[in-house]
Amino acid sequence: MAKGIGNQSQAYVKAFGIEADDKGRMPRWITVEASKLCNRDDIVQTIERLRGDIEAREAVSTLSRGQYVIDRLLALVEDKSTPPAVVVRSLELLGKSTALFTDSVQIEQKERSPDQIREALKAKLKLIVNDGVVIAD
Repeated sequence: MAKGIGNQSQAYVKAFGIEADDKGRMPRWITVEASKLCNRDDIVQTIERLRGDIEAREAVSTLSRGQYVIDRLLALVEDKSTPPAVVVRSLELLGKSTALFTDSVQIEQKERSPDQIREALKAKLKLIVNDGVVIAD
């Protein structure tokens, strides 16, 4: 493929079998014609559909690989000849893959006014100091 031309032009050259000249250069009109084609609604829709198909295949492929790994780990766990250390590690990885060991912690934060915060701090400081020192307001 000729260097220095964009993706649209490369696709145009490939689709229509256009050859470079003796010096390896492509005709300049290729860029214009490729741009015209890429602005047609039917071409844009086809490109979008094909990109969607590619993304869907990649998602399925990713899921398939994940399922393959899980299946292999399960097979190791169920195989009686698998060493105990491998079984434990396989179970650990299976647990991680399902977020089994992830603790869910909910933190509840109350809205407090500056006066409420000040009073809470004073109360905590009195508990800490607790040797008769009075904290002034």
